[in-house]
Amino acid sequence: EILIFMIIWFVLMIIAARSAIRLLFIFSPVTTIMVSYLVFWVVDKAKRLNNLYRISTYLIIAIMILVPFSISSNFAFGLLDIGIVPRFVQSTIDTSKSVGPSYNGQWQRAMDWVRKSTPEDAIFAHWWDYGYWVQYGGQRATLSDGGNAVGAINHFVGRHVLTAQSEDEALEFLKSRGANYLLMISDEIGKYSAFSSIGADADYDRYSWIPTLSLDPNVQESREGVNYLYRGGSTLDDSFEYQGKVFRAGAAGIGAIILPGKENNGNLVFSQPIAIIVEGEQQFSVPLKCLYIDDRLIEFQGEGLDGCLRVIPSFIDDDQANRIGAALYLSPDVKKSLFAQLYLFDKETDNFELVYNDNNNLPLSLFQGRIIGPLKIWKVNAPESIKINPVYQGTILPDPKVQQVRR
Repeated sequence: EILIFMIIWFVLMIIAARSAIRLLFIFSPVTTIMVSYLVFWVVDKAKRLNNLYRISTYLIIAIMILVPFSISSNFAFGLLDIGIVPRFVQSTIDTSKSVGPSYNGQWQRAMDWVRKSTPEDAIFAHWWDYGYWVQYGGQRATLSDGGNAVGAINHFVGRHVLTAQSEDEALEFLKSRGANYLLMISDEIGKYSAFSSIGADADYDRYSWIPTLSLDPNVQESREGVNYLYRGGSTLDDSFEYQGKVFRAGAAGIGAIILPGKENNGNLVFSQPIAIIVEGEQQFSVPLKCLYIDDRLIEFQGEGLDGCLRVIPSFIDDDQANRIGAALYLSPDVKKSLFAQLYLFDKETDNFELVYNDNNNLPLSLFQGRIIGPLKIWKVNAPESIKINPVYQGTILPDPKVQQVRR
C-alpha cells in the first residue's frame, strides 16, 4: 500500500511540475524517497546473486551515489577531465553558481528603502509575483500577490498598467484602486509574454514578447563605417506593410538586426538599424524606426518597422564587458507600452516620479547569458482630471472571454 501511494504521489507531482516550474521544489522530496527506495530494493535483490554480479551491482550503486555528492569537489572535476562524468554536469555547476534566494540583496535593499521612505499607508502596484515581498519585506499594501484573491486584478494590471498604451490609461486604473507607487524590475522582460497575454483582450490584442539579441563578434566593414550584427529570432506579433509588401504576423519574423556605426571625432556614432525580415526562403531589409542607446532614444522618420532596438551592455564575467554587446527587440506593441516607456526608455514624467532606482549597482544588461537590471519605483501623481472608474474597483472581468484560450 505504501508503494502504491508513493507511485501515485510521484505521478501527480510529474503532472504538477509540468504545469508550473515552481512545483519542482515539492517534486524533489518524493523523487528522493523513490530513489532511496530503489537503492535499497536493488541491494536486497543483489544479495541473491552470485559474487560477480553482486559486486558489480554494489559498484554501480556506489557510483550512482558518489557522483552527485561529489560534483563540486576536485574528484568530480577529475572525472570530467577523463570523460567519466557527462559534460552536462559542468553546465549544472555553472548554473548553480548564480542560484540564490529570490528575495535577494537587490530586493532587500529596495524594501529597506520602502520601509524608511514611503508612508505606512502607501499602496504598491506591480505584477503579482512580488506581492508578498513588498508586503512582508517592505511592510506595505499591494494591489496583488500570489494569493490572487481579486479575480480580475491580474488582467487589469497586465492590461492597464504594464501594457497600458498611455499614461492616462494607467493613471485611471491606479487612481481607481488607490495605488500611489508603481514598481518594475528587469524580470518583466522575460515575463512580458505572460502579463501581455493575461492583459490582452479575447483576440490577444496586446500579446507580445521581448527577445534578446546577441552581438556577432565578427564586425562587418562597409564604405560608411562598420555594421554590427545582432543575431536572434522573433516572429512578428502583428502584420505590417513596407513598400507595398505585407509581412504577416506569425508567417514572417526577424532573423537579425544590423546596427550601422562610424567613427566621428573619436566617438562611435550609430545610424538607423535595419531589420532582416525572413518570410519563407526570402529575406528583406526593412528600416527600424527606433533606437535606444547610451541612455538616448532616437526615432527615425519615413517608412519602416515601427519597433525599436534597445541596446544593452553584455558581461561575460565581472571584468569583461561590451557596452553594445546585446540588445532587446521591442515590437511596435511593446514599444508603446508603459513598461517600455518608463522602464526601458527612462521616460521622465510628472505623473510618474522616479523615486528609487538602483541602476548604478545593477544596470540593465546581459550577464553570463541572462538579463539583469535595476529595480525601479515611481510615485504615482494622478492629476485631478483623472476620474475614478468603478469597473476597476470591482472583482469581475468586464469581458469573461479574456479567460478563454483561443484555438
